[in-house]
Amino acid sequence: MSALKTLIVGFGGIARGLSADKKMARWFPIATHAQALMADDGFEWVGVVDADIDARACAVNDWHMEAYETPMQAAHLEPDVLVLATPPGTRADALAQLPSVKAIFTEKPLGNLDGDGLIAAAAAQCIPLQVNYWRRGDETLGELARGGLKERIGDLQAGHAVYGNGLNNNGSHLIDMIRMLLGEPDWVQAIGDVTPHPDGPVPDDIQTAFALGYAHGAVITAHPLNFDHYREVGLDLWGTAGRLTLQQETLDIRHLPLRENRGLDDTFEIAADQGEALPCTVADALPRLYRNLHDAVTDNAELLSPGSSAIVTERLIALIRRSADNGHEKLTVPGGK
Repeated sequence: MSALKTLIVGFGGIARGLSADKKMARWFPIATHAQALMADDGFEWVGVVDADIDARACAVNDWHMEAYETPMQAAHLEPDVLVLATPPGTRADALAQLPSVKAIFTEKPLGNLDGDGLIAAAAAQCIPLQVNYWRRGDETLGELARGGLKERIGDLQAGHAVYGNGLNNNGSHLIDMIRMLLGEPDWVQAIGDVTPHPDGPVPDDIQTAFALGYAHGAVITAHPLNFDHYREVGLDLWGTAGRLTLQQETLDIRHLPLRENRGLDDTFEIAADQGEALPCTVADALPRLYRNLHDAVTDNAELLSPGSSAIVTERLIALIRRSADNGHEKLTVPGGK
């Protein structure tokens, strides 16, 4: 099959702006949709749609792409793949204007109404819908999710997590990673004060501490950080046979083994000073999501981050917000395990 013609709708930070971040380039040489499309010969990037005149000028002058104000104006390009890097609200409408589309790669959050509409439209047309929860493209995290976590730490006993810059923003990445590694929680509960976060990338976002509980008794507690001091989206998992830490926004993942206790006979400890670093594979996360989407179109491959999974993450967030509104009520998750 020839390269899939691809149209980007929304040409801001995640579409191309992060390409200029020199520190990010060390870990994420391919950090944006533009870079991913330029690097993968399975895709032919044919144009950009953005309502902002400066974004269109950047597409034309810096990336040598055709640029249009609306999806309808770009329909003659007959794109096979639609990359949606706009805020929720008009994504389902963009798909409706482009009847040639065979696959979608969209940013999170999906948004409840627009997300449901997009998922329904994609399903009705048998269009694979990939969502950029990029950690699902990280090979080390994938190996952990496929059984490597249990092999290293045994059964989960407890976990602690931190995030910042909004529950719907980085909090959604944290929750999605927890789901990826541990499966679906049985219940959720807000456990701290709610702070509005109006200056983040997601409108009407908040920050709050919360808990995710599992049927076997383990609980993950998560706490918000103020990114004005420093950044972190981290997870610390304590099992029956070891511990795993995911730090520096998962640039550093370490297995901490079980050992004989150094200070007491006939008992054990987690040797936090003898940790083993797992391979850092974040550089390939976004390219792997793109290659996976290509394979879904050409070979019916199963998506790594499908819309049906992403909407579950966002519904968990809605439950956490409802718990906060209802006096920190403990809420059962429909379909939780």
